[in-house]
Amino acid sequence: MMIKAIRYLKKAKLYETTNELYKLLIPIYERRREYTKLSECHGEIKQVFYKIMEVRENGSRLFDCYYRVALFGEKFQESNGKEYIYKEPPLTKLGEFTEKLTLTFKLEDSMLKIITHSNEVNPKDLNPGLCYLQITAVKPYFESWELKERVTYYDKNYNINQFIFETPYTKEGKSHAESMSNQYKRKTILRTKTYFPYVKNRIEVTSKQTINITPVENALELIEQRSEMLLTELNSHLPNLKTLQPVLQGAVRVSVNAGPLEIAKTFLVKENNNFDQQHIQSLRVALEKFLHICYEALEKNKELSAPDQWDFHLELEDGFNFLRKEILALIDQ
Repeated sequence: MMIKAIRYLKKAKLYETTNELYKLLIPIYERRREYTKLSECHGEIKQVFYKIMEVRENGSRLFDCYYRVALFGEKFQESNGKEYIYKEPPLTKLGEFTEKLTLTFKLEDSMLKIITHSNEVNPKDLNPGLCYLQITAVKPYFESWELKERVTYYDKNYNINQFIFETPYTKEGKSHAESMSNQYKRKTILRTKTYFPYVKNRIEVTSKQTINITPVENALELIEQRSEMLLTELNSHLPNLKTLQPVLQGAVRVSVNAGPLEIAKTFLVKENNNFDQQHIQSLRVALEKFLHICYEALEKNKELSAPDQWDFHLELEDGFNFLRKEILALIDQ
């Protein structure tokens, strides 16, 4: 049974979990003095670690994606009003998952309504004779202390029971604001009854927490996310221009909406002094760190660029130099 499980784990590319099973299997063979099988195990373990290094370097391994589904309607019986997290194969699109779910519940189109927004739903506002599905893409969520231990891509996609989705909003009731200064965000953190992966692809949500993010906190997160994306490329075992350049271009291009320069202009000018000053100071620090990481990314791009890519690199440098000059001037105000 254990050998069969190892075979399936390898097929699922869960190589790290495979190693844990070998740790259980090897002592059994040792007690039985089955040296041939021990030799085979150690050879297989060697190949497992080669595979781990390979997928970490080339980024070819994709993990499952997750959707939060809220069910409303008397036909759902005991599931009426409950929320679940569904695990789906990698790259499953929202439309594809919605169609699959509709077929699973065997509901006629006239009886089914899809709630497209991710806001809180009041069941009293719904038609009790119809069935409603509210479907939202979610991603695994970790506390800051957990991230110190979950450092690899595998760590962040295995043994998980917390998920998050974000809902943009404004005080006027719209989803998106014309200015970053009015753009709020609501984070919803969901906890499931048990951990994924599980024998079932659906686990019930047992608790929910919502956190409201102010415009300046939202801007700070955007800058930190851009910095993290660049650091991920820089810290890769095999830096790749095909993945580095799009991230770098998105960081230093001034024309990008809600980009670093627009954020600096919105929150760091003296006229806008009604924001929390502690958050403003954190934003200044984050922008300085972002510029430093951009410089390192440009140096890496310069190192990796072939002669026929030099013109593009110079364009990136020009964009960065302008961005740096403008942002530092705002930081120093």
